[in-house]
Amino acid sequence: MKTRPILSRMTLAALDRSRHRDYWLLMLVCGFPSLLAVVFGVGASFESEGFIYVGWFDRYNFWPMVIVLPLALWVLRRTFSRIAFISPPDVPDPPPPLVMLFRSNPSPQKVYDLLRDWICSPKVMGIALLISIGIQVADLSELVSVYLFDTPLRAGEFDWSVMYQAGLLSKTTNMIFCFFAYILQFLMTTLGIFGITFLTAHNLFFLNRIYQRSRVVAGEEENYITLDLEDVNRCFGFRAANNAFNTQVIALGIAGIVILTSRFSNVTAIDDSMGLQDLLSWSSLAEISFFPDIGQTLLAIGWFLTLFIVSSPALVKLLPRLPGGGLSELSIGVYLREFLTDEQWRYGENPSEKQINLIAAKFARNGFWPTGDNRASQLFFFSFWVFLVILYPIRTNDVSLLVVSLIVLGVIAFGLRSVLLKLLNSSLSYVDERLTDPRPDLLLEDEDKLIRIRGKVFISYRREDSLAYARLLKQSLATHMDESRIFMDLTDIHAGDDFVTTLESAIAECDTLIAVIGPQWSSCKGPDGQRRLEKGDDFVRLEIATALTEEKLLIPVLVGNASMPRAEELSADIAALWRRHARELSDSRWEYDVGELALAISEKD
Repeated sequence: MKTRPILSRMTLAALDRSRHRDYWLLMLVCGFPSLLAVVFGVGASFESEGFIYVGWFDRYNFWPMVIVLPLALWVLRRTFSRIAFISPPDVPDPPPPLVMLFRSNPSPQKVYDLLRDWICSPKVMGIALLISIGIQVADLSELVSVYLFDTPLRAGEFDWSVMYQAGLLSKTTNMIFCFFAYILQFLMTTLGIFGITFLTAHNLFFLNRIYQRSRVVAGEEENYITLDLEDVNRCFGFRAANNAFNTQVIALGIAGIVILTSRFSNVTAIDDSMGLQDLLSWSSLAEISFFPDIGQTLLAIGWFLTLFIVSSPALVKLLPRLPGGGLSELSIGVYLREFLTDEQWRYGENPSEKQINLIAAKFARNGFWPTGDNRASQLFFFSFWVFLVILYPIRTNDVSLLVVSLIVLGVIAFGLRSVLLKLLNSSLSYVDERLTDPRPDLLLEDEDKLIRIRGKVFISYRREDSLAYARLLKQSLATHMDESRIFMDLTDIHAGDDFVTTLESAIAECDTLIAVIGPQWSSCKGPDGQRRLEKGDDFVRLEIATALTEEKLLIPVLVGNASMPRAEELSADIAALWRRHARELSDSRWEYDVGELALAISEKD
């Protein structure tokens, strides 16, 4: 196992859910300033010479960190484990969602290592620390000026950080107290910035690994994510990464609510006599202090930056047009071929106009957002709305005025969302308008030629033998049937489900069971050295035996140059598998072989 730089180890430690001691350590660190506040006598508010110095326990942005910071770390770890769980050195089960998008790579471990190395780059934690230090320097510049040059304080800044001016303690003691207090702010800021750099690294890995012909060396295609233009879900086959992208949207929403709480508690309340007409005038808005300090400004900037990062996967269709794209020519044929491997591009060097139109229609049918354009529309509307409220939080006791102001901002957000979606489409239209036109007539004509499977299909496989092939097979079969009618344990068995009961129920409901057989299917051994097929509790054996008992259509599918197991290698309850006609799915003619398999299944429907 390679030794990683300290910043990389810090990233892994920050994401490791098994490090429970970190929560206790944070509670001790965060509780220490409160103990000092009691010892130094700066816990309660104090009045001196007409000024009220707000005590440590009367300011609610620091001492609650004893609970808030450990909780924030726990939430971050739980959230990011849904996006990309990369703590263990070996690929976890289930693997991170992005790993499942590499459909042509037979080694999930290799892809997992690529993702893990990318996110664990020292730059991810290093940038977070540098930005956090910069924020602390900017935020503390005024306080440092007070201590070093006796600069007068602004109204509202008299609190525990300068209580030495009231004579309660010496300047040195107060400075020591401030040092330990602001460590909490540094930790919280670093955690928040790390969250942003983590999402940035994750989404950049996704965009960087989208296959582009001009950027990928021949023979390296399996290390990239290829677009599936035939995807029935209309999101290029990215639906397997739903968790990763949708969790980011949910986290963005939660962050927005937290920031709104801070914004509403810090902005200047408007005069009760101010009406809606006054509120809409620039002169009245100018009187409201929307950004009373640099911290509030940084909150708004940070959330907008996070919004951009979370939205960045929507740039997939535009990758050849972005800086660094390898295309010098932007004709529609070249643009479409840029996304397709030689195996996917079956039209030669001079495709016909009709073929180009059909490929363009399929490209246009798929959405910008990896989980569908409907979700993208909701994301952008909500995000712009929250951003506008963060910019202009109207703090008032007049409920009707507050509701009207939120509605006005919502209407503006809807307009901004529409403008953004049009900008994305116009960027593609600049190349050729056909890239944004799904052409239902062409798609329906092509649809009629497709083989359709009407029944339900169960995919049986061994994870250590043929996981990548099974995932690719499911994706390929989805062009011939509704993906929800394909059962695969990796995606259809959820936390807390009874594994055996779920498998038996799924087999009972299916019409066809496909047994994916790789080179090690029959020879795989358990930790005790015994062949798995010889064990009565082997799930693959259970699946096949159940399918035989219930007389389901059972089709052995050979992958990775595997051959059918010999009769003597099979136990009595699955011996009949040996007599089933097997089909081979070769790497070189995968789509053709899957088409033949789909035809065989459809003929039995």
